[in-house]
Amino acid sequence: MAKRKAEDDDEGGAHNEVDDGLEATKKRKTGTTSAVAVKTEAAQDQEGDGDGANGGDPLPGLDAGDAETEAADAEAVLKGKDTEMASWVALAKDAEKASVENARSMYETLLKRFPLSEKFWLLYARRELKAQNYAQVEWILKRTLLSLGSVKLWQFYLTYLRERRLGPDSEASRNAAKEREERKGIEQAFEAALKHIGFAFESGAIWVDYIAFLKTQKCDSQFDLQVRDKAVRGAYQRAVTRPVDQMETLFRDLENPTEVQQDHMKAKTVYLERKNRLQAITSAMGLSTSTSASTSSSSPLLGGLPEVPRGDPREGKRLAKWRALISYERTNPERVSDTALKHRVRHVYNRALAALYFFPELWHEFAQYELETNDAISARTVLERALHAMPDSVLLHLVLADTLETHGRVSEARTVYQRLEEKLPSSLVFIQFQLFERRCGGIAPARAVFKRARASAACDSAVFTAAALLEFHNNKEPEIARRIFEMGVRRFPRNVAFVLDYLRFLEHLNKDNDVVTLFERVLDKLEPREAFQIWERYREFAARFTLGGGNLELLAKIEDRFAAAFPGQAFLRGLAGVTHRYAYLGNLPSGPPDTAFLKRARPLSLGPHARTSAMFSVSSHASDGGSGGGLLSLGSLAGASGGANSTSALDGLDAAKTPNIIRKLDSFLPKALGPDVEPFNVSYIVRKILESRLPKRSFFAPKKQRRIAMDGTDSEATDLYKKRHNVASKPV
Repeated sequence: MAKRKAEDDDEGGAHNEVDDGLEATKKRKTGTTSAVAVKTEAAQDQEGDGDGANGGDPLPGLDAGDAETEAADAEAVLKGKDTEMASWVALAKDAEKASVENARSMYETLLKRFPLSEKFWLLYARRELKAQNYAQVEWILKRTLLSLGSVKLWQFYLTYLRERRLGPDSEASRNAAKEREERKGIEQAFEAALKHIGFAFESGAIWVDYIAFLKTQKCDSQFDLQVRDKAVRGAYQRAVTRPVDQMETLFRDLENPTEVQQDHMKAKTVYLERKNRLQAITSAMGLSTSTSASTSSSSPLLGGLPEVPRGDPREGKRLAKWRALISYERTNPERVSDTALKHRVRHVYNRALAALYFFPELWHEFAQYELETNDAISARTVLERALHAMPDSVLLHLVLADTLETHGRVSEARTVYQRLEEKLPSSLVFIQFQLFERRCGGIAPARAVFKRARASAACDSAVFTAAALLEFHNNKEPEIARRIFEMGVRRFPRNVAFVLDYLRFLEHLNKDNDVVTLFERVLDKLEPREAFQIWERYREFAARFTLGGGNLELLAKIEDRFAAAFPGQAFLRGLAGVTHRYAYLGNLPSGPPDTAFLKRARPLSLGPHARTSAMFSVSSHASDGGSGGGLLSLGSLAGASGGANSTSALDGLDAAKTPNIIRKLDSFLPKALGPDVEPFNVSYIVRKILESRLPKRSFFAPKKQRRIAMDGTDSEATDLYKKRHNVASKPV
């Protein structure tokens, strides 16, 4: 166990062995690129984005101008098609048929966009190896082995070393002393591979290759034979206690399995759990269950091009399967050290992201894991990688900015906001930038953001509301806030949502005259169909908020004008037209005659303080044009509620006499909507019901009557009867 713990603690720390293996091979390379050039390029790549996919600089051994031109041409083909996967697939196919020089620029372009694509890193490396560009092969390996966590790339690396060092044309084939030296170096490379990736489910092949390599050691004496047998036995014992594929085969080949049988059984439990979860992922990704995750060259599990989310429900299932595997790994089923556990969890996250590269929630969860393990630097790196994948994600930019701000990196967070303002300007960006500057920079920087926002074409009324409320609540400057609202109402005179914000602000200031003035000014400019919410608010203001507890005389005049503005709406007249006065926070007149009247009078306009669904929908701040807020929603008329305390559309009905299908439909309807929530489109629901194919009438009859009615023409009811009663012929 002590040996196992030492190996776990050393996972992820074998950089020197990898570098030594590559450098030793590099000394005998036959390619045209110098060792210094390869080392320089690798160092430049390690300083890049951490994905192992820099690839932007000219490659060693090529004329810089030609390489840049080829890469630019390849990128020009894909301009404006960043997430159209068909164009990327076409580029990959072209790379397979192109000359090695042209293919190199194509692969660099492809892998710059998809740095986790194991499949194309392998194709790239094999293409360079086939052309005997060994320096290029080593450059690719140094960019990917330690960052990508790919079993197949480690296998390629080990095979490459054995062929180069021990092949028939190598110096070791002619010199026994050199052969022993080279074998020692390859053994160190195997150990480095096992420290980095020997825990992965698919790494069984590396353990098998390692044991086979140890068995080929030539022995000139009995002592050499004992040393070889000890090394082979030790490798077997380590392999069979790892939950990897082929562990059962290795266990059967072990000469004395009783020594490690207990540890083997523990590992087998974890192995079976991982296998089941990976099979579930394979199924969810739409792959054949007979296709092994370790053999499918096109599998997203192994780095084929990732899918672009389209809103398909199956995407959520795939994400759930990966989350289940990640959650399992986080429980530390092997009981390894904290360092080794983190290495394993990161590996699973990276494998998941190779398939779900465009899922921002998975990137965010990865970053949160890094924060939970007190590694803010790695969390930042993960979020930056996420933005490399989805540079147009405003959400991920804001999360990164918050992360930097939380950890004291204020200037770097400001840079993120500035980049957003430049590349992805929107009302939300300006609002969040204002709030950030008020927290971290003070009043003046926040006002400067608002000033820039006003000059932007992306600015809408929400920016003015945010700026005004920032002045009012945070700066305690009500007069400045009012001037901002005035500026906004002149700019967006027909935006109902903004006008309502301004009215609420003035009501908080208890400026009755100013409120009435604003109501009259706005109503004079709006078309009646746009002004429904404004009229409701005006009516409520007169009933409840004016000085002295309300003004009934003013209220009656407003009610008359409201009804006149909508001459075809009977609910604004008579008793229904004054019921709003007596509805407040879900409370309605509740006597039996009142309840009966309210049911007959539906729909009603009770106003926002009744907390009922608004009969007319209000646009968002983004609708600043003349067709904006307050437009009549015809489908909402049948759905307007009679009171905020109603919990169901079936209130007052005899539940025993209500069909189950209707009660089921009612369970999906919202129980209570706020005044700013758009109601259900009843016309759409009715249309869908009418388009549905319902069973014949006999299906709903009592069982005895139903049986008699099934005369052979009612096939659906007949089939249902036979299924329930397990009969082969039609009932009589």
